[in-house]
Amino acid sequence: VDNLLVEIAYFGVMTFRMSLGELEVLERRLRVQRTTSETMRQLHALKARLPDLAATRAPSEAFALLRDYSLLVLAIAYAAADDERVRELLERYVCQWSAVTIHTTGRDLRELGLTPGPRYRTILDGLLFGRLDGRIASEQDERAYLAELVSIE
Repeated sequence: VDNLLVEIAYFGVMTFRMSLGELEVLERRLRVQRTTSETMRQLHALKARLPDLAATRAPSEAFALLRDYSLLVLAIAYAAADDERVRELLERYVCQWSAVTIHTTGRDLRELGLTPGPRYRTILDGLLFGRLDGRIASEQDERAYLAELVSIE
């Protein structure tokens, strides 16, 4: 493991309960590296979303909230969080949900005659979220749900 990553993780856990202003003062005083500072910004952004995470009811909701954060930030939040529900959701995201995939690709959507654009993300997310939430259990289910999504669009 890279020593810098370990140092960032320790720094994140130690400063987790600080306000962003307090953290910025400490970072300036200690002259922390840019990588550390950027990771702390991500961590504090996630910290602000933890109540939303705790309130999620479906795996897809938690997935959508967590997917833009690095594994390092998620690990620090897991180590520093007090809320057991939050810790459980972070663990499930890292260990299970982040590995869930769908069969459909952008190429498949293009072959259906759809023009590339933001609509692709909406459709592919709909399929992924269906798989995460258990509405899609097989490739056949995915094709049927894709047909439904494309007809709605």
